[in-house]
Amino acid sequence: MFSKALLCLLLFVLPASAQLRRTVPQPVKKSPVKVALSPDGQMLAVARSKDRSARVELFSTATGGLHRTIEGFDGPIWSLTFSRDGKSVITVSTEIRDAKIQTSVKDRRQKVIGELKWWDAHSGEFIKKLSLADERVFSLEAAWSPAGDVMALVERYSESYIAPDPYNGAFGQRIMVMGWIQVRDLHLKLLDAQTGQKRVKVEDAQHTYQGQFAYLYGRLEHPVFSPDGQLLAAVSGQEVFVWNVATGKKLLTVKKMMGLPSAITFSPDSSVVAVASVKFKNPGAESEITLWNVSTGKPVNTLKGKSDSIACLQFVAQGRLLLIGSLQYGPEGTKGTMKVWDVRDNRLRVIDVHEGGEEGVSSLTMLPDESAVVVQSGPNVELRETRSGNIIFSFAPSGEDETESMRRSRYVVSANRALAVAFSRDGTTVSAEIPGEGVRRWDARTGGVKERIEREQGSETIAISSDGDVLVEATGSGVILTDLVKGTTDVAVPATGPISALALSPDGKLLAFGSDDEIELWKVGDKAASITISAGQKITAVAIDASGRLVAAAREDRSIGLWDVKTGALQAELRKHENVVNALAFSPDGKTLASGGDDRTAILWDIPSGKSKRTLKGHDMTVTSLAFSPDGRLLASGSGNTAVVLWIVESGKIDRILR
Repeated sequence: MFSKALLCLLLFVLPASAQLRRTVPQPVKKSPVKVALSPDGQMLAVARSKDRSARVELFSTATGGLHRTIEGFDGPIWSLTFSRDGKSVITVSTEIRDAKIQTSVKDRRQKVIGELKWWDAHSGEFIKKLSLADERVFSLEAAWSPAGDVMALVERYSESYIAPDPYNGAFGQRIMVMGWIQVRDLHLKLLDAQTGQKRVKVEDAQHTYQGQFAYLYGRLEHPVFSPDGQLLAAVSGQEVFVWNVATGKKLLTVKKMMGLPSAITFSPDSSVVAVASVKFKNPGAESEITLWNVSTGKPVNTLKGKSDSIACLQFVAQGRLLLIGSLQYGPEGTKGTMKVWDVRDNRLRVIDVHEGGEEGVSSLTMLPDESAVVVQSGPNVELRETRSGNIIFSFAPSGEDETESMRRSRYVVSANRALAVAFSRDGTTVSAEIPGEGVRRWDARTGGVKERIEREQGSETIAISSDGDVLVEATGSGVILTDLVKGTTDVAVPATGPISALALSPDGKLLAFGSDDEIELWKVGDKAASITISAGQKITAVAIDASGRLVAAAREDRSIGLWDVKTGALQAELRKHENVVNALAFSPDGKTLASGGDDRTAILWDIPSGKSKRTLKGHDMTVTSLAFSPDGRLLASGSGNTAVVLWIVESGKIDRILR
C-alpha cells in the first residue's frame, strides 16, 4: 500500500502548503447555478444557490426578460427540470431545518433533508413536494428520463470522526496517527418521478468509502439517460457505469481513460456513449473524449485535448457534432470555452466564452431548433448563437441577489419585529406586519416569500384578521381597518383614548381592544362598545375565540385572564410567564390558548383545565405575535429578526422559520 502522501502526489500536484492527507482536488468545480430548458425551448429556468438561500428565475428565451422568480428554499438546489408538458418546474434541493432558532454561530442545531418540489411554471406557485433523503444527506443530484416518468437520484451522505488512522511510512514501517476519518455513503436510485417510489434496484450503485478512499474514489455523479430512456450512465469512482433502466442491471463499465471521468452524454440513437476524462497537471490539465459503442463496449473514436478541463458534453445535429464545454489553460491565464467536434470528419472548432477567472463552461443546452445554445459558466448564463458564439441574451441575476442572501442569513440580527401574524383560510399562506416594510407573505409549505405589500405604518398596536386580508391598527383617530386586498381604509372605532392591545374575532365581526385596565368589545361598524370588562390592570394583549363567547387578556403582572363575553365574568386565570405577555391566540377549536412574551417563550394552555400543556422555547428575542393555522396543526409566532417561526403544535418542534 502506498503512503497517502505519495498516492496524492501521483494523482495530483498540490502546493507545498496543502494538507496532502486530507485534501484532493475535485475534477470538476461544482457550480451553484443550474439551468433547465422547457420542452418547447421558450422558457429557461435558472436556479441560483448561495448559503441557505436559493431561488429559480424563469426567463423568456425569445426576449431575454425575467418572467417569474420562485422562492421557497432553505438550502441549495442541486437539479431542476421542466415537466413533459412544460407547465411545471421540478426541483431537487436539500433543505436545512433548524431544530431551534440560532442565537450564535456555535448554536447550530439543524437537520438536512432532501425534497422534490413541483412549481407552476407560469405563476410560480408551489404545487406539491416529496421527501427524498434522510437527515444525513449533504448533497443530491438528479436526472429525468426523456419521458419524464423515471428519475435517477444520487444521494451523498458524509460523516467525519476522529480515530487512529494507520498508513505505511517511507520505509515500510506501520505508522498510527490520530486524525479525521471521512466516511462517504453514495447511493444511486431509480425512482418513479411522480411518487418517489423505487422502480428497480440498481446493480452496484451503493458504495461506502472511508479515509483516503472517500476522497479518491468517493464519486457517484453525472447521471444521464439515453434519448430512448432505456439506458442510464453515471460516474462511479474512477469509472463510468451504464445500466439497463428497466432491470437495473449493469451493462457496461468504462475503465480505460486517461484520467478521472468528468462528463457523459449519449448519441441521439442511444448506441454510443461519449465519456470525457481529465488528467490534472501542474499547472492545468489535459482532457480526452472517447466514444464507446454501448453494445460492444469498444471505443469508436477519440479526441485528445491539451491544456483544458472538460465539464460537459452534448450531441447535436443528429449526432454528427458534439458540443464540449471546458476550462482552457493558456500562457495568459484561463478562459471558458465551447468547442464543436465533428465526430465524422474529426474537425474541431473552438469558441472562447469567458476569458480570465477560474470558471469553465459547466453546462450547454441546445434550443430545439438548434439555432442557439444556453451556455452556463460560473454565475453567467447566456444564450449564444450556435455558429458564431455571439451573445444573444445574458440572463443576469436579479438585483436583490445579495440582499436576499443577507436577509435569509440566520446570524443577521435586526430589531424589526413581526407585530401581527395570520394564516390564510386555506392555511397555505402566512402574513406578517413588519415595521418599516409593510406586510410580508410567505408560502407556509415552502417558506418562500410570495408577496410584499408596502404601506406606511405609524402605530405598533396592530392586529391582523384570521385570513390575513384585513389589518387593524390603533391611530390617533381611532381603530382603522385596512383591506389589504381592496386597498380601502375605514374607521371601525372612533378615538376613545390610548389603546394598548387589539384583536379581531375570526369572523371579523367583533373587535376587542385594551384601553388602560379595561377590555372594550365592539361590533364592527357600531358607534359604541357592546360591553366593557374591567381587567384590574393595564392590558398588554387580547384575543377572541372562534365562538365569540370568550375573550382572553394579558395583564401587566404577566397573568392572563379569560372572561365570558356576554356576562363579563372572569372564568380563569393563567400564570407561568416570567415577563410581559405581548401576544395571545385561540386555536380554531377553542380548546387551546397560545401566549407569548418578553421571556422569549410561547406557552400552550389547555383552556378546560387552565393548565399549561407545552412551552415552546428557542426565540432569541421577544415574542410579539401569534396565530394558529386553520387546522390547528401549526402555530406561527412572530419575533425579532423579522422572523416568523412555525411550530408543530402536537410535538412542540419547529417546522420551519420564515424570514
